[in-house]
Amino acid sequence: AASRGSHCSLFYAQPALVTHMTALRRRSSLDRGEWLFVQDPQRAWTLGRVERRGSRVVSLNVDGRRREARMSQVDEAGRALNASGDDLCDLDVFTEGSILHHVRRRFEASVIYTWVGSILIAVNPFKKLPIYSERIIDAFRADARAPHAYAVASRCYDALRETGAPQSVLVSGESGAGKTETTKIILSYLARVAGGARDDDVARRILESNPVLEAYGNAKTLRNDNSSRFGKWMTVAFDADRRVAGCAIDTYLLEKSRVVGCGPGERTYHALYQVLSDIEGEAREFPYLARGGCVRIDGIDDAQEFATQLRALDALGVTDQQDVLDIVAAVLHLGCAEFDGDDAR
Repeated sequence: AASRGSHCSLFYAQPALVTHMTALRRRSSLDRGEWLFVQDPQRAWTLGRVERRGSRVVSLNVDGRRREARMSQVDEAGRALNASGDDLCDLDVFTEGSILHHVRRRFEASVIYTWVGSILIAVNPFKKLPIYSERIIDAFRADARAPHAYAVASRCYDALRETGAPQSVLVSGESGAGKTETTKIILSYLARVAGGARDDDVARRILESNPVLEAYGNAKTLRNDNSSRFGKWMTVAFDADRRVAGCAIDTYLLEKSRVVGCGPGERTYHALYQVLSDIEGEAREFPYLARGGCVRIDGIDDAQEFATQLRALDALGVTDQQDVLDIVAAVLHLGCAEFDGDDAR
């Protein structure tokens, strides 16, 4: 099997043959002066240069200091340490260390996207980068070879237009990896290229759903100020002309326990703070909000986010907004209730 031309080919061999081939590669990589990747507690893998080798231990120069490492702690680095290609499948060595090394080098150059065949690696920069705009969307509409979330969306949409078959984009990663933002980026691409004069309202409403989902499904954790505490499956429908016609959103596995409690330094769901954002100090009066010891997030204006949420509800056609806010208020006041009696009963 192969991905993107002749690269990233898969082959099958007997385990003994694979072991022998690995041993041959590693033996040639252990010559004095050769570069190796060595496991590191801070950087996962780091580069070291071979000084001498024994039967079970190799001595390396790592950042000017000698370090002894077992054979099981090192892996080959290859000859393309300074490669600048967009696809890691083009590397001569494809190991965990080489993957991290090249992704790190690109990230340090403010290049956050990298291909691995048809898979896109995205590293969250935790800052705004000037790589998202309608002009850039139009550029990827014409040429989707460079690694970018727009390129994934472009390939997916092109396949839909050409084959008429349903397409899927899986956005995965640990907390703080940028899944929510990546989803919005892909949706913004579809709204741009698959929208039209009569469909602008549909595309706008799809994008406007995000502030509502984030208000009632995202919260501050120790690792991420806007962590999604639920799973989301979005189905975007297209008409016969391949224009956006609608969207269905299924949510699942919402962390309901966070409504009534969260860990130190964390918050419950944003909506509970937003509804109180114009009342100074009021949030601390509600036990559900005060338990984490954090009612404000640096760089986030809850009042502004609340206004964005209300505009989004308008765009989505939610006419009973007061009922929604009444439920939020009821939850907050329920947290103030105290009960007497035998806990066992």
